[in-house]
Amino acid sequence: MIKKFVLLSFTIGSSLMFLLQLFSLQIYNQNYNELSLNNALEKRPIYPTRGLIYDRNGILLVANQPVYDLMIIPENIIAFDTLELVSFLELSKKKVISRLSDARRFSSKKPSVISRQISKEKQALFQEKIWKYPGFYFQKKTIRDYSIPIASNILGYTSEINPSEIKTKNDYVLGEMIGRQGIEKTYESILKGKKGFQFFQKDRFNRIIGSYEEGTHDSKPEAAKNITLTIDAQLQTYGASLMQNKRGGIVAIEPSSGEVLALVTAPSYNPNLLVGSTRSENFNNLVNDTIAKPLFDRGLQAEYPPGSPFKTLNALIALQEKVITPETIFSCNKGHYYAKGAFMKCHCQIGSRNNLLKGIYNSCNSYFAKTYVKIIDKDSTASVGLDRWKTHLEHFGLGNYLGYDLPIGKKGFIPSSSYYDRWYKEGGWGPSTVISNAIGQGEILATPIQMANFTAAIANRGYYIKPHFKRPNDKITGDSLFSKNHTL
Repeated sequence: MIKKFVLLSFTIGSSLMFLLQLFSLQIYNQNYNELSLNNALEKRPIYPTRGLIYDRNGILLVANQPVYDLMIIPENIIAFDTLELVSFLELSKKKVISRLSDARRFSSKKPSVISRQISKEKQALFQEKIWKYPGFYFQKKTIRDYSIPIASNILGYTSEINPSEIKTKNDYVLGEMIGRQGIEKTYESILKGKKGFQFFQKDRFNRIIGSYEEGTHDSKPEAAKNITLTIDAQLQTYGASLMQNKRGGIVAIEPSSGEVLALVTAPSYNPNLLVGSTRSENFNNLVNDTIAKPLFDRGLQAEYPPGSPFKTLNALIALQEKVITPETIFSCNKGHYYAKGAFMKCHCQIGSRNNLLKGIYNSCNSYFAKTYVKIIDKDSTASVGLDRWKTHLEHFGLGNYLGYDLPIGKKGFIPSSSYYDRWYKEGGWGPSTVISNAIGQGEILATPIQMANFTAAIANRGYYIKPHFKRPNDKITGDSLFSKNHTL
């Protein structure tokens, strides 16, 4: 009886253990099935063609050209003709062996890149011999093509994503391209599209034997969207021709819409330099050119004293504060003494008498110096008057970022009373101390796009629309950002 009970208990116990193990494998250990499936499959991406970029008149600025990456799966490699491969890749034998070693260290089962951005002509020649290289295959991609080599500062460029970026961008893998600057960076999510995937069945030797389940699990890539810019290619080209052998920037804005028609920086560079197998070398040359600084956008990043165009802003502020009228007259004798022994020169003749219109027409330093003093002296202290003046200027977009749709820029600088309090003891300065502000000199700094923007605000008689580089498109969100008026 006892033996029978022990035997029954053993049988029941063994059965329970078997059922628990089976339950664990089927329910709790789903990773086991996934691992088994992954070992039998290979997943390869299918990349969509990156979105095209046009100018405002439909002229194609940025297209695509096909290239190929030579990929390997290390565990599938057998002995091959090293010299033939080295000759094809135009690399040293040492370099090729080093890349093969790196691939093995990364993973024996996952693909790695041996050579990037091989031209379609070169790929076609080697494709006939690829059968001699088990474990090698070509991955098709596209890179940018610039038929009109202009506006590199606006368009930006693309390059491969780096390992640190992968941590925050889960939809990318190493080797994929991402927008780095300009329009390419700002509108990356629009221009990149969405990649698809192909699944291949592998045999027990890890060799591909065909499509997995006749491609029923494959996904097609989603096409990227094209972008139309506000830029006029002909105007941009003309502006660039004017800046040959010069340094500076040109900005043209359509006041009624805020659309930037041209943004020229000089010196600049040919955008085709940052495409293809020589990209890294060319990029380093551009970065290290500390004299010309071709990657520095002088239209957005350079800060200059605005000079005489700034006088119109002081005129508007004075009218708003009611310290002058259009008929207010100030005399000028080739300049004037704004303090004891301190003379500000002007090109007006001795005995000149200018009202506001003539003061602007003649760009009279004396007129606007006296106007500036009236603005600052209106309040109880110079500090209060200066800060009120600063607030007016900020309404014109000065002293801060304008919020346009390119990822770089500078704020410029409009001094405050606290700034001068640090240079002079508090209360130890007045409008005559900082009189250079009257004529757009002194501590005031503005970028060319800020200057174009405040001119657009004057043309609009009191408001501006945020400058932008992409034309509105109802199918792409975010365009309402650039339709809002900024009333002064």
